[in-house]
Amino acid sequence: MRNMEDPKLYAAYAGQYDIGPNVTLTVTTVRGQLFVQATKQPKVQLHPESKTRFFVTEAEVQMTFFPDDKGEVSEVVVNLKGQDLKAKRIK
Repeated sequence: MRNMEDPKLYAAYAGQYDIGPNVTLTVTTVRGQLFVQATKQPKVQLHPESKTRFFVTEAEVQMTFFPDDKGEVSEVVVNLKGQDLKAKRIK
């Protein structure tokens, strides 16, 4: 899946997303790879399934980013064990 990794695209996904009361998802890029960290949780790597959909190997979690026509992302949908949770971008 190396060919789906795109540092420029990942930079558009980096930021903070509000997923619920007192829980923020912080998405970062490190050396061309994408990571996510929820409040009071360890940072984990996001692995690409496509250019907008990612999964975590440590848990049953998938994340789908929704860029607009300009490539800006205002929300991500987190699928946690079959339940979809919308997270709005706050930074």
